[in-house]
Parts: sequence; C-alpha cells; structure tokens
Amino acid sequence: MCCVPLLQSLRSAQPRCVAQFYRAWRGDRLYTAYLLQGSDASATGRLAACLAQTVLCRRPVAERLEGDACGSCAACRQVAADAHPDLLTLSPSGTARTVTLAAVHALRRRLALIAGEGGLKVVQVPAAQGLSPAVQNALLKVIEEPHGATLFLLQVRGRLALLPTLRSRAQILRLQPQAADVRADPCAPAAQAPLQHALRCLFGGDEMAARQAEQQDFAATLTHLLRVVGPGGDVDAAFALAAELGGDAERTAQALLLLELILHHSLSARSGLPLCAAAASLCLPSTVPLAVLEAQAQALQRQRRQAAGNPNRAMLLGELLLPLC
Repeated sequence: MCCVPLLQSLRSAQPRCVAQFYRAWRGDRLYTAYLLQGSDASATGRLAACLAQTVLCRRPVAERLEGDACGSCAACRQVAADAHPDLLTLSPSGTARTVTLAAVHALRRRLALIAGEGGLKVVQVPAAQGLSPAVQNALLKVIEEPHGATLFLLQVRGRLALLPTLRSRAQILRLQPQAADVRADPCAPAAQAPLQHALRCLFGGDEMAARQAEQQDFAATLTHLLRVVGPGGDVDAAFALAAELGGDAERTAQALLLLELILHHSLSARSGLPLCAAAASLCLPSTVPLAVLEAQAQALQRQRRQAAGNPNRAMLLGELLLPLC
C-alpha cells in the first residue's frame, strides 16, 4: 500500500494549487476537469492522488481536520492501495505505451455505470501531453458528457501540448517548483531570458515546440504585455494593445496564456515562494494590489473560455489589462 499525502501536507509547498482547489470543492464549485501542470511528474502524481483522496473520503467534512481527507476510512485506504472502485486511471498500455481510442471508449462505458460508493467518480490521466489528437478529441467528448458526477485530473508538463478545445474545458492548477529544484527545473533555469522561460513553462520543456512558438508572435506579444502592465504602463496604452491584439484570435489566445503566466508568477512571488531570475522578471510591480492580482487571475480563468467565440476580443482583453496598469 502506498501512502497518499493529505491535502494539508501540500499547503506549504503548493499553497496556490491547494487553496484554489479547496475553495472550489468546499464551495461546491468544482470544475469537471483540472490540468495539473508541472515539470515533475511525481509531484503532479502526488497532487492528483491527494485531490482524489480528498473528494472520495467518506468521513463527513464537518468531522475532518480542516476539511482534509481522514486517511483512515475504507475509501481512503482504497485510494492509497489504488483499489477504489470510483478511481479510474487512463494510462498508456501495449508495446507502444500509448493511450488508445479503445481505452477511452472503455472509460466511457465505465463512467456510464453508477458510482460504487454512490458519489463522485475520479479519472486520473497521467502524462496527458502524450495523448494523440484523436485520443484527446475522444477524451474531450467524455469530459463534456461524463455520465454523472465525475472529476478528471489531467497531469501535464505544458498545457500547450493539449488541443485548445481540451484546454478550454479545464481549470489549470500550476505547480510551483520547489526551492531545491528551481535550477534543475527545465521550465525555470536561472539563466533563461523571460521569453524562453515563458515558452518553456507553457510548453513543458518541449524545446522544439518552444522554438517554433518563438518564431511566431509570442515575443512581440510578451514585450507589449510587459510594457503595458509593468512600471510606466497606462490606460491609453492598455486600450491600444487590447485593440491591436483583439483583432486577431491567435494573438488574443497568446496574450491570455502569457497574462495567465504573469499573474501566476506575480501571485507566487507575493506568497514568498522562490522564483528564478527569469520568472521574477515576469512579475508585476508591488504597486499592483494583491486583491487586484487575485481578482484578475479569477477573471482570466472565467473569460478564457469565452475568448475563442467572442467577437469582441478587444473588450475582453481590455477588461483584464486595465486594472493592472
């Protein structure tokens, strides 16, 4: 039997991830799917197991320590033994070590059954960045029609490895590299320039994909964003940038991804978490109130889904950028 860490044990290492999930769970506002993004597969795996145990624990929430899983009930023991009937894993199989369409179809059939414990079902998807486009599309249909209360936990190194349609259906929980791992983390080497750092964070260390993105407009978009929301930014510049980027759906998507990364690093810095030099250079100045950072991070998550089909992308970007000036 393996030992699953309790949610509270991860609070000091991953305060934002834990708080974000905990607020949604206690408020009965869980998303159907979460992307657990981090360069360390073992760390995202621990978080996935921890979240699964938290929601599957059968002890009443009022009787738990700060709402955490009890770790001792039958459900918690089953999760620790990887034997819970409502905890499913979509893992690679066969000699090619890939997830097949047949596996996704089998998952759909399993989810159509009533939960063994009569409550929530949890699906873990390790190394989701390795899923083929066809498998991602099939999984997307399962997420959109899950047959009852189901929580999907997709572990990824970089969210851009997933199809935009799949990304848009999930809430991201971005793991913060620990102090001892900052220099070794491929998403945050100390000598990286801000653009290379941002691309490696978004692409999970995929060097080829990052280089391809670097040849596109990511550099210009990031430069413009930092000028507007950094020191010296003003309302007129924010309006002009929103109008420029909003005229193109692809650049709007780039801006939302980069702005999300900027807000994530800024909130991590305010929490006292260690950042490499490249990550610190993406942080917003301390003159931007913490409450504004938190509010805009939440607003970005809500509006990210609307961006693709929103004809007024300039207004959407403006609403996100103006409070940060």
